[in-house]
Amino acid sequence: MDDINQIAVEAKAKVAERRRKKEFKAKEKANIIRETGKIPKTCFCFYIY
Repeated sequence: MDDINQIAVEAKAKVAERRRKKEFKAKEKANIIRETGKIPKTCFCFYIY
């Protein structure tokens, strides 16, 4: 039972970290938009279609 709880705690921590990173990235992008008035461009040159 302790193993299951430990796995659950680790999974929740990973989800929280991902959410925090995603929110930070969104806030960073919003700040760039506010400063420049333009949407930052993303480069798709590395994707293979």
